Amino acid sequence: MKKLVTAALLAAWALTASPTPASAGDEPMPWKDEAELASWLDAACTAVEADTGETFAARPTLRISDRGTIREILLAELKDFDERAVTPQAAEESANMLSGALMAKYAPDANVVHVQPDAIRLVGRMQPSKGHLEADHVRVLLLHEATHALDFTTHQLHARMKACTSASELQAVGAISEGHAQFVAWRVSKTLDREAAFNRVTYGITGEPEDATPVMRMAMAAVLAAFRFPYEQGLAFFKAVFAAQGLDGVRAALAEPPSDPAWVEEPERWLDPSKRATSIDAAAIIGSAAGLFSGEHWKPTQAAVLRAQIASQAGRLPEERRAGFLTGFDSGAALVAQQDGVAGQAILLALGFATLEDAERYEADGRALLDGSKDLIEAMGLTFEERERVEGIGPEGAWPGVYAERAIGQGAFQQLIRVMSMRRGRVVFELVSMNVAAVDRAVLDRALIRLVAAIDAPEEAAKLPALAPISVPTEEGPEEDTEDVPGDEEPEPAGADR
Repeated sequence: MKKLVTAALLAAWALTASPTPASAGDEPMPWKDEAELASWLDAACTAVEADTGETFAARPTLRISDRGTIREILLAELKDFDERAVTPQAAEESANMLSGALMAKYAPDANVVHVQPDAIRLVGRMQPSKGHLEADHVRVLLLHEATHALDFTTHQLHARMKACTSASELQAVGAISEGHAQFVAWRVSKTLDREAAFNRVTYGITGEPEDATPVMRMAMAAVLAAFRFPYEQGLAFFKAVFAAQGLDGVRAALAEPPSDPAWVEEPERWLDPSKRATSIDAAAIIGSAAGLFSGEHWKPTQAAVLRAQIASQAGRLPEERRAGFLTGFDSGAALVAQQDGVAGQAILLALGFATLEDAERYEADGRALLDGSKDLIEAMGLTFEERERVEGIGPEGAWPGVYAERAIGQGAFQQLIRVMSMRRGRVVFELVSMNVAAVDRAVLDRALIRLVAAIDAPEEAAKLPALAPISVPTEEGPEEDTEDVPGDEEPEPAGADR
């Protein structure tokens, strides 16, 4: 879906980078002649047909394009998705951020592969030790795009993505789209003795800029993991499916893509349906608090939490704790809500584990990550002030957990971050308010109480009315009154720990 030159670690840098190479004479230019590129695309289509055993109804054409054109295509595509999967604000932000970083983009409506030379040049400038992209690299890139063109028509993958009703489902189907494009490009590249070119192009999509500092890499580790997921894990998924079931299995995955990204992370769960169930339904638990963000001023999305995203934080732990990090991870879900006109977001996170011991271990690791965030923030050149830290949260502070309030920023620009963390049995909750004044400690407590009810008394909790939306002040006054409103009643909480 998106050909990132850097996995967006320094996407903002990519947006402002000069469109001309730093040393034009040192960079190859295998993209000057549109007719020649079109012939390479035609050859790529022939190779893709031979590898897949399928035929294009109509082969795509090729066009050399710039960032502005790519942005228009991206924005139109993303805005065509269900708002439950991609909010309008997320569509705008993604189009703005990614448009300068896509080396190529297939536009399904027009059946055109757009090639962006500026982004191809940017790969060499940001990863100079790996070398600039040359003709063979562009040919590999076109194999990837040709596979998209085939899949979007033969298997209706683009239509399937447009039909996704959640961010998690879109994440899974998107990984199938990118993973299969990678799989075919890899197989054909091996046949043509271009595997090294394939590896270089893949690194151009998923690798880091070489001038990124260790601190920046650590700070952006979870974002990088999410960007890499469809390319790296999608490819691994199809390798596993092909090894188990051959091309019939590959076609089955394209015909009925996994709806859960966890099945992409663990292909054996897609191959064997009996392994798909988890012992904890993190999505249902998180969904119980969704009413908080149902007001007109909120844009919420709910998604599965990738194991890779959480695992990316292991490097922030003391070395002796890293080996056991995330042991027993069973399932995870997040609810992310943006408030109109506010540059911040609220995040409700639930992580389930196989055993109580696994959850306790992660709870301790989570505390270590929370406590160590000051060093990371200050190493990035930002100020860090912990304004409040309280042990004991929930009703009258009776539950074991921590609430912290921090101001992070630079000079006059400061963001207020509120964090609430607690374990309930085999589930660890992390609730965060990032620069959203309406989501204060009282709101986080309301969310936590409903989340705990979904664990302690799931049948009773399922019968409760949805939580009332969070009040958002307006010029005329509060939008709603959240004091003693229907939907805030909770079942009597059970013991503090299980």
